Amino acid sequence: MNRKRKSPIERRTALKHRKLALEEFEDRKLLASILFSESVGRTIINDNGGFYSGSDWYELGLNSSPSADVRIQISSDSAVVGTALNFDFPNTEVIFTAANWSTPQRVTVYGKGDANTITGNRNSVLTHTVVTSASEYSNATVPSLSVLVIDTDSQPYLLSYEGKVKEGDGSSAYFGDPFSNPSNGIYYPPGYLSPGFEFTADSQVEVFDGGTSVGLRVRAVNDGIPEGTHFGHVKYTPTEANPNNYSIPDFLVEIEDGVAEDLKVTGISINGGEVQRSMLTSIDIKTSVLVRTDATKFELVNTTTGENIALNVYVIDELLTVQILFVSGPGVISRPLGNTLADGRYRLSVQSGGIYSPTTQRSIGAISIGNSRSDGFYRLFGDMNGNGQIDNSDIRDMASALLRRSTSARYVPALDFAGDGFIGVDDLARFLRNLRRRV
Repeated sequence: MNRKRKSPIERRTALKHRKLALEEFEDRKLLASILFSESVGRTIINDNGGFYSGSDWYELGLNSSPSADVRIQISSDSAVVGTALNFDFPNTEVIFTAANWSTPQRVTVYGKGDANTITGNRNSVLTHTVVTSASEYSNATVPSLSVLVIDTDSQPYLLSYEGKVKEGDGSSAYFGDPFSNPSNGIYYPPGYLSPGFEFTADSQVEVFDGGTSVGLRVRAVNDGIPEGTHFGHVKYTPTEANPNNYSIPDFLVEIEDGVAEDLKVTGISINGGEVQRSMLTSIDIKTSVLVRTDATKFELVNTTTGENIALNVYVIDELLTVQILFVSGPGVISRPLGNTLADGRYRLSVQSGGIYSPTTQRSIGAISIGNSRSDGFYRLFGDMNGNGQIDNSDIRDMASALLRRSTSARYVPALDFAGDGFIGVDDLARFLRNLRRRV
């Protein structure tokens, strides 16, 4: 069968359309990321609390419509820690589709019970696995979630841990469970002798109705200072003998400011503030108030090569820091110790609305770093003193760290190019390649 050959114009048009389709695909791939947010920056549960008494939650979401279903599978390293979705428990999978991707899904974390086994407080970890045929989400990741599990068999425990109040309107945070009728939000296991105790509040909050049988109530102190969303703490302290050495976490109170928010960036740091630029593993943007992000408005470019870098954007440190990590792909070196950007200079651009207040929906204006050679936004493997070149000081650092393993005090993670826990000949060879380079 004879096939009609396309004319040169038709071939050029087809190639142009294919190129446009590929560019659109790459754009979607760079922008796609999975959003992750804890209730108030931490997760605490009671081991025997069940779904209603002392559970906690976090949210997952997507920042763009997926081309195929995105399934996030949740696994726990403890048989005591369970997860639920929309009152369906146990449930260990969150599914996003083209129809529901724009609505964050809440995952409830709860204690399934440990047969009255005395273990003491312990930490558990929830891990997330992304399963999808959507190419734009193939490299997306979700951080692990650390869960503090309170032992309820050897000590009193809280029936709730967090509350939310607003300055100046009389609202209060309630700690307790009316179904169990606890005293001050504290439950004592059967046979446990209730000791004397006291509550100590910081300057942000005050305790009232603390002696009732329905729970502890806390309200915010209206200080008249514009400080945005912030947190108050109430500490529970035994005043009598404490033979079991129990330790109940602070009550954490999220406070909506009674004065107009002073929404601004308070600091930007690279590598957590480290001087070295041998590795470039993260960017932190600190804010004055609690924030959320729109990852589609973040763009990172290697200005040396022109490559766009795929990003994961998280809000950490009680929702007051936006942390940017780098997704495996073009311009990113994947390492067991954590991904790092490749050598080169960089520019980060965040459009207005990329960082915003969930309370007022006000946003921080456009942010751009990497516009001058003096701001230190570059990566040069081997540059330990951050002066933009490999000098005698850096050579001495490499000589000291060479052939050291991660168990040695002289091991330097930033000089481990492969990130395999050993600074060997391959790492030295990569270091020597940069001896004559400047950024």
